[in-house]
Amino acid sequence: MFKKLFIGILVIGILSGCGGEDKVTEEKIKKTAITFMKEAEDDPFIPQNIEYPDATGGEFCFVVGYLESDPETEIAVIVDYNKEEDYYNADSYTEGKVDK
Repeated sequence: MFKKLFIGILVIGILSGCGGEDKVTEEKIKKTAITFMKEAEDDPFIPQNIEYPDATGGEFCFVVGYLESDPETEIAVIVDYNKEEDYYNADSYTEGKVDK
């Protein structure tokens, strides 16, 4: 019984630590995407969620959302970031579903 409980807690701990970033980093990532889309399209960007690809070799993510004027079209803003250096940069976006 104790062994099953220990394994369950261990699995939950590992899974909760995987993927994503802390709330401060996520807010900076979203703000970067919002600013980029305001400059690129002159239309407010409404972020829905952040998707982190399984690829290795860099810290980047997709901020998925839509433009205020067109809520039917999904937009994914690509944001490069390095939280240790406090670096956040968006330089492109795509319309449609994000393939991870």
